[in-house]
Amino acid sequence: MFRVPQPEEGSDLLSGVPVVALSDPPDEVAHWLKATFVPGSFPTCLDVVDWEQLLAVLRLSHKYHVPYFRRRALEHLAKYFPIDFDQVQENIVDIVELPRLGVTCTAIAESRLS
Repeated sequence: MFRVPQPEEGSDLLSGVPVVALSDPPDEVAHWLKATFVPGSFPTCLDVVDWEQLLAVLRLSHKYHVPYFRRRALEHLAKYFPIDFDQVQENIVDIVELPRLGVTCTAIAESRLS
């Protein structure tokens, strides 16, 4: 994000600071900024997180190269879509609606979350 070209002289200012226009959806930017600046708003992978928040943080942390939040978002996804068959065996199958994707799919939920 800091590699974005700097605004030209005479561009929009807010309290004397240049305004950076983002092309991302405002609700996703809000989730991402909240995760970035509000401690505890993007919980660890042991806690349940809202799908919209999870997908927004994953997408924008990848786009703006924030590896810490990208890794945490992927850890959340790994709870539902494990890549290790032994983990699948230990978990239970649950139906989870993914409203952001507009589909209902079968996801793997850790048994400790039930």
